[in-house]
Amino acid sequence: MKNKYPNEKLDLFYTIGWLLVTFIILLAMKFIPLENEWLSSLFFIFALTVPSLIRNRRRNKQIKKIDAIQKELNLSLEAIRALGNIGQYDLIDWQWKKAHVSQKQLYQLEDVLEKNMCKLLGKASKRE
Repeated sequence: MKNKYPNEKLDLFYTIGWLLVTFIILLAMKFIPLENEWLSSLFFIFALTVPSLIRNRRRNKQIKKIDAIQKELNLSLEAIRALGNIGQYDLIDWQWKKAHVSQKQLYQLEDVLEKNMCKLLGKASKRE
C-alpha cells in the first residue's frame, strides 16, 4: 500500500469493511434458518452491488472536487488533463462522464490539485 493515495486507501478501507460486514451477515443467515431462500439470495445480490455503488459515488465526488479546484485555481481543461495524464484526445466537447479516465488517474489528479491548492493557500496566508 506504499503507492496508494490517501483517498484511495480510504476507499479501499470502506470496501473491505463492507465486504466483511456482508460476509458476517451471510454467515449468520446460513446458520439462522430462513423460510424464504430468496431473501438470502436478494441480500447476496445487494451485497455484490454495493461496492460498485461506493466506487461510482466516490468517482462523482472526485469529479466535482476536481471541477471546484479547477475553477479556484483558474486552470484550463488542457492543463487539468495534462496534470492527470488523461491524454490530448477529444478536445471538442470533452466531458468527464463520456471520457475514459481510470480511477487511478482520478486519484492522482485529485492529489496533485489538492497539493497545488494547499500551496496557493499557504502563499496567500503568508502574504496577509
